[in-house]
Amino acid sequence: MFEIIKEHASEIDDPLPRDIARRHGLPALRDSLSQVHFPGAGADAESFERGESPYHRRLVFQEFLIFELGMALRKKSAASARGPVFDCRGKLRRKLIGTLPFSLTAAQRRVIDDIIADMKGPRPMHRLLQGDVGSGKTIVAIMAMLNAVECGYQAALMAPTEVLAGQHYTTLHGVVEKLGLKSALVSSGADDGLKARILTIRGHDGYYALMVEAVDSNMDVVP
Repeated sequence: MFEIIKEHASEIDDPLPRDIARRHGLPALRDSLSQVHFPGAGADAESFERGESPYHRRLVFQEFLIFELGMALRKKSAASARGPVFDCRGKLRRKLIGTLPFSLTAAQRRVIDDIIADMKGPRPMHRLLQGDVGSGKTIVAIMAMLNAVECGYQAALMAPTEVLAGQHYTTLHGVVEKLGLKSALVSSGADDGLKARILTIRGHDGYYALMVEAVDSNMDVVP
């Protein structure tokens, strides 16, 4: 490792502009790579052990800067993309609310309104909904799905496991049947006839189980 750094560290292009490095008091990339692996005499041992030396800070700064620039580019690209507009009257959503044995919380109503507002726009929605177990995220997802269905599209609720997909299906099936809609549970164990009608979605951790609303190519909402 020492010989590699000694011979080739100077050949690595430094992606960090000099004015940014100077403004933040950051050392050069070649010096940082050398010092992180082989600290010089008189180096602060504690700061190196904690990964808090100026050389560590420089590498961390560069990594986060590149990450943030990448995210900014993705955001810019997404802002220029166009998708279907789901501008319906909310008849199915209101009908569902009338059948619920509980009242939606203020937070749920606010989040649903935000999601519906996004869906009415011409740009694809990129939204992450966070909440504790049992906080009511599933009903929020169902509201978004009903908005798509009312506008003439299909919707799929994706789950990471067949067990969880089955649980969601049990919840959703009881809901949509009351609204006169049909639903189906599609997983890796589904029969060939049903599998032939689905779009398989590949994720980082393998194939996901899908609970779908009349699956075909006319699907535009996947909570």
